[in-house]
Amino acid sequence: MNQVLVVESGAKTRTIRSFLGGEMDVVACGGHIVDLPSNELAIDLDNDFAFTTEPLKRQNGDAVESIRSKIANADVVYLATDPDREGEAIAADLRDHAVPADCEVHRIEFNAIVYPVVKDAIENPREINENRVQAQRARRSLDRLIGFILSSITKYDPTGPRAPSVGRVQSPAIRLIVDREREIEAFEPRQYWTLHAQLSTTDDETFEATLDGEWAEFDTAKTAISDLNDDGTFTIDASDVNPEDEQNPLPPYTTDALQNDADFLLNFDPERTMKLAQRLYEGVELDDGDDADTTALITYMRTDSTRISPSALNLAKDALSQREDLGEDMYKGRTWELGDNAQDAHEAIRPTHPENPDLWPENLEGELDEPVLELYTLIYKRFLASQMVPAIYETTTLKLSTQTHTAEAIGHQLQSPGFLTVWRDIRPDHGWDEIELPAPEAGTSLPLNRAWPEPHTTQPPPRYREGSLVSELKDRGIGRPSTYGDILTKIKRGPNGFGYARKSGKTLQPTEKGANLIDYLDDNYPEVVDYEYTAKMETDLDNIEAATLTYAEFLTNEFTWLNHPYQRATTEGWLTSTKPTPAQIEFLQSLADETNTEIPEDVLESKTKVSNWLERLQSEIEPELTLTPIYDAEVGGVQVNRFRLSFNEPLPDDEYDYLSDLGLKYKRGRKGQRPAFQYQRQDHHDVEQIRQKLRTRYEFDRELPDFEFTESAIPSSN
Repeated sequence: MNQVLVVESGAKTRTIRSFLGGEMDVVACGGHIVDLPSNELAIDLDNDFAFTTEPLKRQNGDAVESIRSKIANADVVYLATDPDREGEAIAADLRDHAVPADCEVHRIEFNAIVYPVVKDAIENPREINENRVQAQRARRSLDRLIGFILSSITKYDPTGPRAPSVGRVQSPAIRLIVDREREIEAFEPRQYWTLHAQLSTTDDETFEATLDGEWAEFDTAKTAISDLNDDGTFTIDASDVNPEDEQNPLPPYTTDALQNDADFLLNFDPERTMKLAQRLYEGVELDDGDDADTTALITYMRTDSTRISPSALNLAKDALSQREDLGEDMYKGRTWELGDNAQDAHEAIRPTHPENPDLWPENLEGELDEPVLELYTLIYKRFLASQMVPAIYETTTLKLSTQTHTAEAIGHQLQSPGFLTVWRDIRPDHGWDEIELPAPEAGTSLPLNRAWPEPHTTQPPPRYREGSLVSELKDRGIGRPSTYGDILTKIKRGPNGFGYARKSGKTLQPTEKGANLIDYLDDNYPEVVDYEYTAKMETDLDNIEAATLTYAEFLTNEFTWLNHPYQRATTEGWLTSTKPTPAQIEFLQSLADETNTEIPEDVLESKTKVSNWLERLQSEIEPELTLTPIYDAEVGGVQVNRFRLSFNEPLPDDEYDYLSDLGLKYKRGRKGQRPAFQYQRQDHHDVEQIRQKLRTRYEFDRELPDFEFTESAIPSSN
């Protein structure tokens, strides 16, 4: 009997073959083998939203034919695609398009690529979960409807943002970045004071207490200090000592938590984190004497659950028992409450064999690439710490008062480090600050040595890092673990991105294109940027999987608000993708003016003709940067100094970033105007410095050698 096991990636085949031996053939399908066509809606709105797919094209040809040829002689096929909705849908497509008609088909899934887990899955196959498949189909179809319809409008609407892509998850993600930036811009810092007092005990020890409340004015803070000095003493109202105050560890990693920590601690963006985690899951080559052994080091890395299986708890106990610096007494064994939006499809991310000394991170140095080892160490120690006893502190809390004020002092002394023994290797700052406090009895009066104010200034909320944006999306129930890396790639500038956000240092800032898109959607199609709408949709998908909602019912409900933009896009002819965008037409007309060329009227009705004319006219124009002198302008009744840097060809992305970092603001070109970056300040000297820096960059340093650099007169219109 010819048995074949189908997985998604080639890396998995090597790992599974290493321990299945000759029991069965193991082949890879490469992920999805069919998808909706890219150039049409492909969803029948009049037939319960039935959809049309076509085989995906790969470098080696048709994806369906490729996998079909690999399993053509199989008697039994085990479909071992990833253990999530996406994997379930891929399994269904393999069954429907590639598996021989007379073949026995089994669906299996495993959360870790280790022999006992894979063997158990093979021995306990199941049917494909059709409800789970329908949930994935519903997500894909809605994403196509939203993306295809609204993207056509944002591209072609003459009054629109000229944005190429709208997405059910990506648009709320952009809105988070835009909203945060506007919070920062609107933030008005506020100064306030807190008061502190140094007291003496009867044993001539001193300690510090903080007064309750805050003071908005320095004068009132000084008055409060005068009151304290007049009182001269504090009375202990309550004295409490907790000799066994427990601080518990963090749970093992979910996908978003791993991406957030890897971003913050290792400076890995979420996309890189997931690629490295994929390698750890699928298997890495470890030197084992004469042979290189392929070993999977972590369980499945796309999960929103903190659950740990009973067998994994035993592995954690064994791991602690084998470590001389820890021991079995350090084992606690913990289960964790799930978040509100967790699907709990499979357990948390954890090492596959934490008990095996050969696979301890410190013993893999030199065998793994450094980034892979760093991520594995993070996952390993987070898991091990999560199953350890708490850290024990002796905590002293004093409540104090004078005739006019109340205060508090809290001290911690570490008695037993518990999980901190492991976790402080990752986060040395984790745990409570150690402050030793005396514990005088209630009713004791303590003299005041001195009192002083401490100034504070409120800070705006921080911009999102990529990891913290992922955590925010997860907390709001927007998207799922498998989508976050792809979403971040799409919204950023880059080869596969739409340029709605840019990296500024380690944080994300919206571009003008991103802000314009969000404003347009919020005004016209608010559902797609509504946080609660997107989160509710995830709940509806869960209901499809639970068989309490059908694919057709779900899409019928969702299309109630999409019908209006669909009718508009259809009426205008925007869905066919045969018309040029307004931005293309304006750009062509500007090139025509510059080259003194007359454009035939029929050209403006054809996307293909406009593209051909653009290519023709652009070849006749030299790329040029033009820097204006500094000139006066009035903005909101305030006189400013201003200059512009205009250009007739798109600049490289890194040049956009450079100019934005200098403080220049991008101005989209209107009819008869080139796109430009503008810099303005009240301080003429500041403006002159920035202009001179650019003049040197482009005239002498020649940072953009393909562009001709010129200086122009003051523009006629501000």
